[in-house]
Amino acid sequence: MEWFNVFGLAFIVVIMIPNIIFAVRCKGGFENRWNNKTIEFIEQIGRFGCFGFMIFNIPGTWFGWWSNEAFAIYLIIDSL
Repeated sequence: MEWFNVFGLAFIVVIMIPNIIFAVRCKGGFENRWNNKTIEFIEQIGRFGCFGFMIFNIPGTWFGWWSNEAFAIYLIIDSL
């Protein structure tokens, strides 16, 4: 399962916790003062594209880690 990144999915879940709490507490959302649909559309493409590329690996574009310790250090630093 080299195409699926479990750690990326875990980071996305953690990142989304404040957004979910905000959505539950503020049902109406927030006021959009600019009303620029093109920029909103591009922003959504970028946001979901980043989420997708954190969860799904493109074959041939990752190189792995030289040791399990290096990977653990990466995860610790990335979570900070």
